[in-house]
Amino acid sequence: MKRTILFLFGLFLFQGCSSCNHKDKVLVRNPAIIYRVKPEFLDKVPVQLDSTKKEVQSYRAPTDIKSNGGSLPTALEDGFFLDNIGINKNTSYLQITMETYSKLSQAPARDEMIKMIMKGDPFIEIYNTNMPKTGTEEFIDKINKLIKEKDFSSFNKIK
Repeated sequence: MKRTILFLFGLFLFQGCSSCNHKDKVLVRNPAIIYRVKPEFLDKVPVQLDSTKKEVQSYRAPTDIKSNGGSLPTALEDGFFLDNIGINKNTSYLQITMETYSKLSQAPARDEMIKMIMKGDPFIEIYNTNMPKTGTEEFIDKINKLIKEKDFSSFNKIK
């Protein structure tokens, strides 16, 4: 009886997934995000805004940028970058360069940051790769190969 119930439950789950539009895309807990940004935003400081884009939700401390090269994006092929800080569709950029920001003793207050936001949409495109971000050389090579081949079929386009 238990086997029958488990079989029927498994069949039910399988049937539910067969109608899904993304059945070959796997949800990954900490997926690698890749993006292309317009040139004028390349060396600027990214901040995360709320969905209204009127309040700063999160940002890196200047010391994070100084002491942790991992805060900087990893350059990939064709002008893409691998996100190392949490880029999303609500990310905006401050008018200050990473170099200048890294020299500050503390981050500006959030209300000051809002006044420093650069105008315009910074992103050309953003993708969730649906692959766990490892940062290894093999991982970077795999992402670069997909970019070179323009094979984004396994990715979810965010923008």
